[in-house]
Amino acid sequence: IIICIFMINLRLNSFQSNSKNFKLVHNLAVSLNQLNISQFEKLNTANDEIRLNEILELISNNNNDLILFSETDYPYLIRNNEFAKIIQGLLKENQTVIIGGIRNENSQYFNSLYSINKNKIHVFDKKILVPFGEFLPFRKYLKFLYPITGDIDFSIGNKKRIIQMNEYINFIPIICYEIIFFNDLINNYNRSSPLLINLTNDAWFGKFSGPYQH
Repeated sequence: IIICIFMINLRLNSFQSNSKNFKLVHNLAVSLNQLNISQFEKLNTANDEIRLNEILELISNNNNDLILFSETDYPYLIRNNEFAKIIQGLLKENQTVIIGGIRNENSQYFNSLYSINKNKIHVFDKKILVPFGEFLPFRKYLKFLYPITGDIDFSIGNKKRIIQMNEYINFIPIICYEIIFFNDLINNYNRSSPLLINLTNDAWFGKFSGPYQH
């Protein structure tokens, strides 16, 4: 019992000591933007230009440090960084936009998170994909599922799970389903990050509790 009490006290003292090392170095004003559209609307390419204009207007009228959108909110397939450069032109100093989109590179498709500020563009590609949603396991044996899953799988990202947002703050990027594996996302490389950002496509949840909970 005495040994247990000693070990608990030692652990608490260590925790209190470590807690003193965390200091608020920068205040962050955050804008959370929910476009409030259905998944059907999201897949309807006829409305892409309307959605893009709404996103650009929200950014240009925003004075917050961090402007957050959802997973796959950017309506067009991303083949280069031209769209990010357009967003950069709307940003004020020390502003950052984080937005999700589908990216195409070398015939591969990625579910990507973009962190865009006035000077830099960072991209993180989803690393833990949803079976039967973003890829079809044993594809060559399950061709009858193609009408549901499509004939193209998303590719797995390979970048480290950390992004330097600005000179003050870095963050841990997480895309939707990956949050289930929380304990595997934090490591010695990113564990000191003060911020964790999880982008999710709320359109999948319709009018159920998901969007309200988020």
